[in-house]
Amino acid sequence: MSEKDNKLEINDELYKKIYKSISNQIYIWRKFDDDLILIDYNNATEEITEGRIKDYVGRKATELYKDQPHILNELFNCANAQMNISKEMEYKYITTGEEKYLALIFNIISPDLVLVQTEDITNNKKAEEIIKKEEQEKSIILENIKEHIVYQDLDHTIIYLNKAACDSVNKVPEELIGYKCHEIWNNSVTVCENCPVEKSFKTKKPERNEMITPDGRVWIVQGIPIQDERGNLIAGVEVTTEVTEQRKMERKLKQSELKYREAYNSSSLYKDLFTHDINNIFQNILSSIELYKLYRK
Repeated sequence: MSEKDNKLEINDELYKKIYKSISNQIYIWRKFDDDLILIDYNNATEEITEGRIKDYVGRKATELYKDQPHILNELFNCANAQMNISKEMEYKYITTGEEKYLALIFNIISPDLVLVQTEDITNNKKAEEIIKKEEQEKSIILENIKEHIVYQDLDHTIIYLNKAACDSVNKVPEELIGYKCHEIWNNSVTVCENCPVEKSFKTKKPERNEMITPDGRVWIVQGIPIQDERGNLIAGVEVTTEVTEQRKMERKLKQSELKYREAYNSSSLYKDLFTHDINNIFQNILSSIELYKLYRK
């Protein structure tokens, strides 16, 4: 055997070892007339199919995937258009019936050969779905609470705000995101005086303040600093609750209390005067009785 043939044999042997030991499943299809025939697979494929894949070698793609047309479409698109294709899709193993979510790569390795490499991303997809569900649940909660939630960057530019915050100015998120919060609620080009969010950026802890907007409404505003894992400030959250009606009721209650005290003090004065007059009357009666007794003697 020549040195060239020896190198070729070594290369072929090395290639086969690499191909067989790749952790992702690999299927090789050959074009045959108007169809594709499965001609080879690697160890990972044999393992995932519990060895049943060997029974499908030599069979046509149209036969094997007649119930999964999306697989057939990608196989034939790759083979006929001579182009590589990457897809993520749900896949049902014809060997075991097990359903997975796979990342598939269809590669042309020669004019009549298609190599299909698959990676099981089911766990990743499940994790994504869980995260997505949690995000949706959080969004539902934020959108239905009465407090205004405004997420803003370090320059107070609005990044996110909930429905209550939008409703307070009769606008939708698209009309508010990108603007400064003080432009929207305080009609000001500068940060509000005693802004709790601005203060929280300096103290790196939650701050709180009562503020009055130009329209006369009263708010309890909380500023919460957001930091990354290194402790660097990256944003702030403003949580605002309107207390206008509460403050009005408190003022009315205070006024009522003041009137009550005035009335009480007035009644006490009249009571004292009445008591004094009664005492005088009784004193006069007693004096008259004493005079009468003296007169009878």
